[in-house]
Amino acid sequence: MQNPYSHLCAILICLFLSSCSSKRVSPIEPEPDIYVTGSEGINNNSKVIYWKNGQLFSLPNPSHEFAYIGATGIAVSGGDVHVIGSGYLKSGIQGFGTYWKNGVIANVLPGEIPGSFDDITVVGDDVYIAGAVYDPFSIHLPAYWKNGISVIGNRTALGTMTGISVSGGDVHTCGFTQNQVGPVAKYWRNGSEVNLSNSKNITNALAIAASGNDVHIVGFELAPGTSRFIPKYWKNGVENNLDDGGNSALARDIAIDGENVYIVGIEYVNQVGKAVIWKNGVKSNLSGGDALSVATRNGDVYAITSTTPCPNCGPSYLKNNTPVPLSGGGTSSQPYSIFVAKP
Repeated sequence: MQNPYSHLCAILICLFLSSCSSKRVSPIEPEPDIYVTGSEGINNNSKVIYWKNGQLFSLPNPSHEFAYIGATGIAVSGGDVHVIGSGYLKSGIQGFGTYWKNGVIANVLPGEIPGSFDDITVVGDDVYIAGAVYDPFSIHLPAYWKNGISVIGNRTALGTMTGISVSGGDVHTCGFTQNQVGPVAKYWRNGSEVNLSNSKNITNALAIAASGNDVHIVGFELAPGTSRFIPKYWKNGVENNLDDGGNSALARDIAIDGENVYIVGIEYVNQVGKAVIWKNGVKSNLSGGDALSVATRNGDVYAITSTTPCPNCGPSYLKNNTPVPLSGGGTSSQPYSIFVAKP
């Protein structure tokens, strides 16, 4: 007689094997590569440096004699590392911008003098840099470059493009132009200028992030008759005040992660600067005295602050507000911007 339990055992084994084969193990994404730019002072001179995953790299100084030079931005694409910096010359023109590709100084400005390089982004093989050029009368004009070809945002007013972002084939930049009162925050789409603020007060746009059809810009306004700065956030041209607790504050940088908007900057509490971050408009504190740069990936938030965020340690960055040390840098090394790349 056949064992009646044999069929039951066979069925259970089949169900178990079927259940196992239907499961899919999600691959673990490797840790991203973290790039940090900065500057280092040595014997009354300075040089541009960057770190990849904590390892220090020094970049060669240009042939110009600088009183000071520091990194202002970094972007990585296809294994190529693009770094920009700006500095002050000891003689002649006051400011000068420099661009390095894979550690080599690259000439991106045939026939033009870069007054400053303030931001960089790379899309495929195209390199975009925001900053300012000197016109024949040595006036800063707001401009950006695509693969070394400049686009001037305004030829009649002093100004600078401080941020750049590319989305859907459009080049979005922000910055300011100067009027009789002072700086006026501006936005440019493919070089065409748009006023960001109708205020007659001093305003400035410091950083931009374009995502899909949305354009996010941050900066500040100087409250009239005071020395108080009001942190600003514009989404598609609509102006919003960020929570500053009634204190003077600046919004310096922005990063978009899905539906989340991260903005970093500084708030002065009893005249002491504190690094802060706004997530979707809600403010919290960061370690350090001033938040200069922010980046995100997979829900993690990376930030650079202007002062060492941990006692008795060298240069570092923040990952989810926890300091991560950077090797090889001395006490004079100052991180400035951060870029998170897919490994």
